[in-house]
Amino acid sequence: EEKYQLKKKPYDVLDHRKSDFDVDYHDFKASVADLEAHLQMFFSQCFERIPGTRRALELLSRFELLALPCLDVEEKYQLILLNYVRDIEATSRLYNKLKDDPPIEGSMPPVAGKIQWARQLLQRIEEPMAVFKEYPKILQVHEAKKVVKQYNRLAQVLLEYELLYHQAWLKQMDVVADGLSATVFVRHPKTKELFVNFDDSVILVLRETEVMQKLGLDVPPAAL
Repeated sequence: EEKYQLKKKPYDVLDHRKSDFDVDYHDFKASVADLEAHLQMFFSQCFERIPGTRRALELLSRFELLALPCLDVEEKYQLILLNYVRDIEATSRLYNKLKDDPPIEGSMPPVAGKIQWARQLLQRIEEPMAVFKEYPKILQVHEAKKVVKQYNRLAQVLLEYELLYHQAWLKQMDVVADGLSATVFVRHPKTKELFVNFDDSVILVLRETEVMQKLGLDVPPAAL
């Protein structure tokens, strides 16, 4: 609108003897600066109110189309990465603190519970990274390579944690395989009284097997 009003002025802008243009041009620049300041404030307020990474990146991609240096969109990309780095560091601290005795839901068996806990931590850092891949612009920011390395390191640690406990459980299953195939009822050789030949650990093995299958992990044939 300001540009349109400037074009409607009746004077010759090339006539250096008249100062009308200088005054109007000064007013025009002031109006543009004021508009940019309001837009910048609106952009910052929108960015601060958005709760999720995906929606924040959607907002940045839209405002980026305006190509206005005053918005400093790249700074907002850096802020998103900074918040993500804090999430990675917090997740890493939580893992190191609780890895030996993680919180497990009451109904979960111990080994499968540890694996599920590690997967939950992995999911916490995986979801934002998946969103970043949908918006490649953020991965072009200078700090992005360092952030990706931090993500890869922690993701590898969590995957190795799962692999370690799963393999240990598989080896343990080899030991208890005899108990799973034993006769449930046995008769005392002298009194002929019937007894239940059932190890309490079998119940735990069956529960572990059930949850391992739900987690998509291999279980030995002896446990099925």
